[in-house]
Amino acid sequence: QAAGRGNTIWAAHTVACNSTPGTPNEPCVRAVRIDVTPGSGSSSHSASVSAQTSFGGGDNTFYWMPGIAVNSALQTVVVFQHSSASSYLSAAYTLKNNTDTTYPVAQELTTGNCEQDQLLPGNSASRTGDYVGVQTNPNDQTSFWIAGERAGNLGGGCWWETRIMQVTQ
Repeated sequence: QAAGRGNTIWAAHTVACNSTPGTPNEPCVRAVRIDVTPGSGSSSHSASVSAQTSFGGGDNTFYWMPGIAVNSALQTVVVFQHSSASSYLSAAYTLKNNTDTTYPVAQELTTGNCEQDQLLPGNSASRTGDYVGVQTNPNDQTSFWIAGERAGNLGGGCWWETRIMQVTQ
């Protein structure tokens, strides 16, 4: 996902990272800020990466399918899927101020409570990330609306569930 404000574009995507040397890579999130300089007259626009940061949950914790948005204070929120050997498919988010160099520890948006391979018929266990997203609140341009999915036990069966929440700082 990508988001823009003024002459700046933010993007988030999944990358491989390694928390501990000698252990397997895990999927992590990378957020990138691209500054665009408008051309004048016959000169063309130019763009440069002005900041990028990657973050993950540590050894054997997997972050993927991120969404990103930026508000009028140039804060960014990243929402993403996560799981590990000891946790079910869940969604989390983190909010970074413009002057911060790293994203703080992620907060839970929704916590999964059943195994993904136990999803009831009609729910594809191999698909995730369809309902992960974030958008700046159009009413105030400072808060965000975030959404994420989980594998949840609802009424005796395992289903996809989506949580939507407003985030402010």
